[in-house]
Amino acid sequence: MVVIERKIACIIPYRMVFFPTTEDVRAIIDTLTIGWMARLFFFSTLDSSAARKVLRQEAGATICLDLNEDRDALFRSMQASTRNKIGKAERLGSRVAIKLNHPAAVDEFLDLYAGLAAVKADKVVPVNRAVLDRYSGCSDILVAHFDGKPICGHVNLRDEHGGRVRLLFSASRRFEDREMARIAGILNCYLHWHEILTYKEQGFSVYDLGGIAHGENPSAEGIDRFKAGFGGRVVTERTCLCAGVPLFGHALLRIFDTGKNR
Repeated sequence: MVVIERKIACIIPYRMVFFPTTEDVRAIIDTLTIGWMARLFFFSTLDSSAARKVLRQEAGATICLDLNEDRDALFRSMQASTRNKIGKAERLGSRVAIKLNHPAAVDEFLDLYAGLAAVKADKVVPVNRAVLDRYSGCSDILVAHFDGKPICGHVNLRDEHGGRVRLLFSASRRFEDREMARIAGILNCYLHWHEILTYKEQGFSVYDLGGIAHGENPSAEGIDRFKAGFGGRVVTERTCLCAGVPLFGHALLRIFDTGKNR
């Protein structure tokens, strides 16, 4: 489980909890007091005793890979098109470099994300330096370079205790032109494969591709197909927004859009 505490508008105490168990969900909600709000991400069940403090809840799905499988099994479980892109990236040799948490990682990722947001402003959540700083103690930033130029990047949330790593934010240069879209597609596959092997070696047991629309959003079908190309299994999950005093929480919702805060 990963817990991040912050204040919305420097006023409202707000707790973000990722990957809680059913027991964690109950305990966290039970201990919320007046003025406190919490958003619980990516859990399986919510019992009736905890539901009394829930303001909103959503059902969702993601694709998870079992990193306890051996390398060859993980590779074989991928679709042929995904394996082919990984092979193409490997044949590029030293022209490709993947950097993990390097000094320029934040700036490079934000530059990539700004390019994505300029094209998909209504489809992506806002990400800035403050957001990345918020996750800095429990995340990695990986950027794939081609001929020294940043092409695509991922921000991955690490749950050290639970053994799960999840893609939080992703960006690339795929919208710049046709050739860049081709290179970005190859390197993005390779970046995921690099992460799968890296986190497996570090002892993580689950690689989470960061959510799928699962038929709920036609505009996301291409992203879903891309993620499905890595194999794994579809996992259903919930997210909910809670308040220590629901009446107070609903009043805050009318002032602040706390339902989308990350």
